[in-house]
Amino acid sequence: MVDREKLSGSCTWLLQGDPSGAPERGDVTRAIVSDNEISLDIERHGDRYRFVLKPKAGQWVGPPARGTGARLALTRVDGGSDGGYVLSGPWKEDDSDYTFEADLVPTESHDEVSIEELQKAVEHLHGVPASFVEAVEVDERFNGEIVWQGTVHVFALAGHPSGAKLAYAWSHRTEGTRRKFKAVLGVPPVDSAVMAVRASILADEKKKTS
Repeated sequence: MVDREKLSGSCTWLLQGDPSGAPERGDVTRAIVSDNEISLDIERHGDRYRFVLKPKAGQWVGPPARGTGARLALTRVDGGSDGGYVLSGPWKEDDSDYTFEADLVPTESHDEVSIEELQKAVEHLHGVPASFVEAVEVDERFNGEIVWQGTVHVFALAGHPSGAKLAYAWSHRTEGTRRKFKAVLGVPPVDSAVMAVRASILADEKKKTS
């Protein structure tokens, strides 16, 4: 298990080779930082980017943000605002090179299992290969009260006999260091992370009354 921190903050882009230009500004709406991964959700000019970065040769690098050609290569400095982090490095998109910087502030501390552990759980529970697609924040409420709140990880499945192409997975602590894993198949009516959570809650309630 890897301790992870949830953060958010502001970020800037400065076009390289144009020192007189004013920096562009945006928001890091969600950042998950651990020892082996940085996941960033960024909003810029109304566009949204999601990066999943891994440590490599002293930097954090990864594939382009989904659906874009934007790439990041960051260094991480501890001790930013309010005990957060400062991330900085080159942002490459289309034919433009920017200097990117983000100042992140902790919004919530929590311990979750890694994506790799969730992937293994999905493969064990459903017996087919799984690959990570995305992480989705779910805030399920009823009459204004929180019913379930957390991160659901979406995995693509290969060759499941039900025909399901996706599974929605998460875990929670039960006793001590023990954890319970959930991996809901993406079969009707489950077609989203929210629907997976609702289906799981309904199944648990049925077990209690049976």
